[in-house]
Amino acid sequence: MHTMTSETVAAHTQPILKEVSQLTMQVRDLAEMVRGLAGEVREIRGEVCEVRGEVREIRGEVREIRGEVRNLAKTVAAHDRKLDVLAAQMRLMLGAFGLLITALIAVFGILFTR
Repeated sequence: MHTMTSETVAAHTQPILKEVSQLTMQVRDLAEMVRGLAGEVREIRGEVCEVRGEVREIRGEVREIRGEVRNLAKTVAAHDRKLDVLAAQMRLMLGAFGLLITALIAVFGILFTR
């Protein structure tokens, strides 16, 4: 009876042991995959940190460029004001030359008619 029971239990436990063995192998494979994924996650985190650093640098450069653009806009506005003043002065000069030419024509006209 004891031998028969042992053989019956052994016959029923063999498939269970095979399944446990297969499950153990699958768990090991999954554990390896998880380790590999964890390594990839670490690499990606490192790359993300690098990209964040680059973004910070770019933001700093953009701020500098914006400041330079503001300064250039101020300089251009100052030059525009100076050009407006020069244009007004040139109009005055042309008017003065026009009056001078008119006066000279009148003077020479009087001189040559006498």
